[in-house]
Amino acid sequence: MGNRGTIVELARAGSPGRIDGAYGESFAYDPKSVRNGEALREGAEVDFIVLRGEVRDLFVIPAPDQRGAEAPAAPPPKIYYRKIPGEPVVTYYKRAMTKRWADFRGRARRKEYYSLLLCATVALVLANIIDELLASTINPGLRLFGWLPQDLDQDGVLEPVVLYITTLLVGTVHGIAIASATIRRLHDAGHSWSAIWIVLIPYVGLFFLLAQTLQDTQSEENTYGPSPKYKV
Repeated sequence: MGNRGTIVELARAGSPGRIDGAYGESFAYDPKSVRNGEALREGAEVDFIVLRGEVRDLFVIPAPDQRGAEAPAAPPPKIYYRKIPGEPVVTYYKRAMTKRWADFRGRARRKEYYSLLLCATVALVLANIIDELLASTINPGLRLFGWLPQDLDQDGVLEPVVLYITTLLVGTVHGIAIASATIRRLHDAGHSWSAIWIVLIPYVGLFFLLAQTLQDTQSEENTYGPSPKYKV
């Protein structure tokens, strides 16, 4: 069984410290006898053993209000995420125009979002070309749509009217897909769907929206679902 006492003098450079024992004894101790290099203070209650006249295994007895104190909670373990490889652009485009068309829930990573924008741009250019060809072949000289405004070229010949019906249909279908994908992209970056209204700010709104959609995916699961780009 160990001895108990009180530190009455701390060890100084070159001189030992002194302990008053519980039964009136006095002991000298060397700093090397302190367990695990524990910091001592004058007046602290200590426990120790005496072996061959030397104080060994000296440590401070916790104060009563500290004995029942709970140990500090350990910090949560650090979570490491790894990146999920992206899919081909066409795959993202097909999914956006079929399974996720008009789907305003969930999240969309940057590659998914900008794959849709790229393919939608190509589709609109092709639709415009088709409308131009239809105007030159089906309606030359405004024979079918004479009620529309008529323009004469330099030779006095009526120019075909381009109705852009194909462009309008393609644009409407892709517009809905882009609107839903934009909201999912905002969700993925941790923003509410209402952040899309920032685009209404004159001149700079579009740039603010672009900056938000360019933000990286949140690695952890958020309110809108698991991360489509990172996993544990």
